[in-house]
Amino acid sequence: MFKIHRLILKLLPEVVLLIAFHAINAQDAQFEADFVCLQKAHHLFESGHHDSAITYYEKYLSSFNQQQKPGYIIPEKIFKNNAKQYLGILLRLGTSYNLISAPDNALNVLNSGLMIAGTDFQGYSIMKPWYIYQIGNAWLLKMDYKYAIKSYQNALAITSNDIILVQKINQNLGGIFFFLEDYDKAIEHYQKALLSNTYGLYEDPVKVSELLINTGAAFAKKNDVHNAMEYYSRAEKLLMELNITDRDYARLYLNLGNLLLKMNNPDAAYDHFMKASDLYHRNMPVKSDEMILIYTNIARFYKTRMLFDSTIHYLNLAVSCINKSSDKNPMVITNLYQQIGDIYGSQGHWKQSLEYYQKAFNMIEAVISDSMTVTGFRMSNSAEILELFRIRQAIARALHMLGLMERSDDYILQSFHESLSVINLVKTINEEFGREGSKLLFNESVKNLYYNALESGYYLGKHGHPELLDQLFLIAEKSRNKILLSGIMDNIARRSSGIPDSLILKEQTLNDEISFCLRKLWLDPEENEEGTHDRYVYYLNRLIESHKEIDSLESKYKSSSPVYRKIKEQETVKEYGQLKQKLLPEEALLEYFIGDTSMFIFLLRPDSLIIKRITISSDFNDEILKFNKEIRIAEVKGLYESGYHLYSQLILPVRSSLVNVNKLIIIPDENLSTIPFEALVTESAKFQSKSFTDPHSFLINDFEICYHFSSTLWFNSATGKEFILKTIDYAGFAPVTFLSEKIGNLDTDNKSTFSSLPFSRNEIHDVSDLIRRNGGIAHVFIGHDATPERFRENLADQNIIHVATHSLISDEQPGLSGLVLAPDNHKGQKGSIYDGMIFLDEIFNLRINADLLVLSACATGSGKITRSEGVLAMTRGFFTAGASNIVYTLWNVTDKHTRDFMVTYFKGILAGQSFSAALRNAKIEMISKPETSLPRLWAPYVLLGK
Repeated sequence: MFKIHRLILKLLPEVVLLIAFHAINAQDAQFEADFVCLQKAHHLFESGHHDSAITYYEKYLSSFNQQQKPGYIIPEKIFKNNAKQYLGILLRLGTSYNLISAPDNALNVLNSGLMIAGTDFQGYSIMKPWYIYQIGNAWLLKMDYKYAIKSYQNALAITSNDIILVQKINQNLGGIFFFLEDYDKAIEHYQKALLSNTYGLYEDPVKVSELLINTGAAFAKKNDVHNAMEYYSRAEKLLMELNITDRDYARLYLNLGNLLLKMNNPDAAYDHFMKASDLYHRNMPVKSDEMILIYTNIARFYKTRMLFDSTIHYLNLAVSCINKSSDKNPMVITNLYQQIGDIYGSQGHWKQSLEYYQKAFNMIEAVISDSMTVTGFRMSNSAEILELFRIRQAIARALHMLGLMERSDDYILQSFHESLSVINLVKTINEEFGREGSKLLFNESVKNLYYNALESGYYLGKHGHPELLDQLFLIAEKSRNKILLSGIMDNIARRSSGIPDSLILKEQTLNDEISFCLRKLWLDPEENEEGTHDRYVYYLNRLIESHKEIDSLESKYKSSSPVYRKIKEQETVKEYGQLKQKLLPEEALLEYFIGDTSMFIFLLRPDSLIIKRITISSDFNDEILKFNKEIRIAEVKGLYESGYHLYSQLILPVRSSLVNVNKLIIIPDENLSTIPFEALVTESAKFQSKSFTDPHSFLINDFEICYHFSSTLWFNSATGKEFILKTIDYAGFAPVTFLSEKIGNLDTDNKSTFSSLPFSRNEIHDVSDLIRRNGGIAHVFIGHDATPERFRENLADQNIIHVATHSLISDEQPGLSGLVLAPDNHKGQKGSIYDGMIFLDEIFNLRINADLLVLSACATGSGKITRSEGVLAMTRGFFTAGASNIVYTLWNVTDKHTRDFMVTYFKGILAGQSFSAALRNAKIEMISKPETSLPRLWAPYVLLGK
């Protein structure tokens, strides 16, 4: 036995060597097999066969299964020697899972790769942003947009030199925000992606054409026809230079067709739709999503022609093309059902309309029912919630109309409660939009929701439910100026919530940067002119980065300060009783709401609320335009007829309830913001009068009048007692002379010049002399001293600011409207007229403590008219910046008459009259003099404030 053991011990080294030799051979064989497997996987990945690539990548990784931890965690010893290789394998595997639409598997693989690589990615930082980008793609496939956006932004934060990756991320972010209808953000990211091609570092003409079309489509959604057409034209030019497939051309023609429909050119739109259809059919078979696009666009054409049977036919064809297994199926079908419901509704077939709305509702509710909460919804499903919101809005409207048709109070009661429920989502949805333009677009689209609630509630209030009438005023109030109110509450929240001054200063600097870049992009020569392209790209890049930093600051405010969040959540007054407490016995508040076929008038007194519903004609806006035109023409009979006609609609219905009232606070709506109520004619017998010298003809004879954006904003600024200015610290500005170079109107190609204003010098000097003689302090800045810099320096210290100058108004770009002051570089240098401008975008960022701001310039209350925010005028900026009361003008005024009017106005203030009383008395004095009695001379001056 012993000998046997000795023999084994003697032979043991040879046995071990033999075993080791076979093990090495086996290891070499396994290594060779693994190498072949990996090469096959790489080849299949590169050739686009991702299903097969996954099989070989998984097979390769399975070699380590016996040693491997759960998931894709590779043993540390092996990983250290092959880190770059394994990270690359996992990245390709995760990417492959994304490309076959298996996002859960992709997330498992990619997160494992991130975990094994460690926080510093072990020296392979170039791969980390690609991992995070693919994680974003996985969340995008799962339609969880919140995490997709977060992942993409994290990837961008750690990469700067990888131009290809930056372009891909920005294109995907643009697509997400487009889908979420935040078109301003979509445009920024699309433009950022386009910038990746600017320096020739990454040239992909096909990708560039897609981005140009996407950007044009986003501008088209914003109804910005000019920019949309510009990007489509650039895309078409690029496609013509390349050997591009018919499908790319077809998509461009579909977008152009949609744009032409917006431009009221349906015949040209139809031609483009037919071109697109022909191009798609050249590439048989036509994809289902392509056929859906063709049919829905043709349906839009027939809808504009009011050929409703054809419209429904093509929409049903689109429904028949939908791939029932597609993840996008619910959203697409939902939208098509809603469109069919709209068509039936436009024909008055409300039962059929309601049936299709209900189909759409059932389709999408099943998808997102788990996302609904008491307070709102998850951002990841905000696109579906937005669709559900619109369907419920349509259902409320259909229920109301069906109730009227069948004389069923039950249907109308359902409509009312449905409308109230949907209104509660408006604020939450608004908060998801990043830029003001996207918020405005959304709010413009939902005004009919409020209108339906008012119609239903008013009907029910008159038919057995009087308790509902009390809710109507607050519904109307919720509909208006949400963006302006949010901006003002944001300013209050920052000042009151303990946010560090350093952050507030940084935000102000960023806002100034944004304003500066916008001006450079808009006012400088076009980017395609020689020598300007690089400059255009530079400012566009700065703009996008500044917006990104602003968004980041807003997130910090919300996360760091509960007080900030609480103040921001305040929306409107909770009950109209709060307003009544602020009204003096001799005051009344009149708020208007204009709908499609009716107008609501709310009259609030300290002891009552009266609601009137007035039927209006389809040409109501034309009546407003006619009145403003008659004021300028100054033909007596025409003005009296037009003025009395509007008076009979706007004031007469509540006139009997204005006994003992001497002051009206008017909250206008839409185009009503453009008219001076003071000039409404109160006596029809005066039609035969041959002059304007009798103030008894006009509403100004009966009341002091001031205006405001909303009852809530008036409430927030009202004192509840008569306000009289006791001490005056005044600053007056008058540039007087201006650069003579011609400038273009911001919205047209017409050329104009700014004339000198010699009487503005007298205006400021005469008012300042009055103030000094009455014990006040007056600071005067005339000519070259009236610069934007001096203007800004005095805003926080004086309680009356008075500016006598020119204004420049842009309806297309409201932020670029502004006041014309003297250039800061006046010491002989040649400059642009814009050097002395203070723009509306800048005005929002100012800090004003003035009790009264007098904008003695032309049309300072003019601007783009919107359904939800009224007129986008300079007054919005100055009020947001802190001015409590603003005297502004509704149209162009003359230099000499303005001087006379302002001197009379300030005499009244110095005599102890309130701002509104002094304004009324100054107008009556002008009316009493034949040379100044024309309404176009005294009516344009109006007061926003208390």
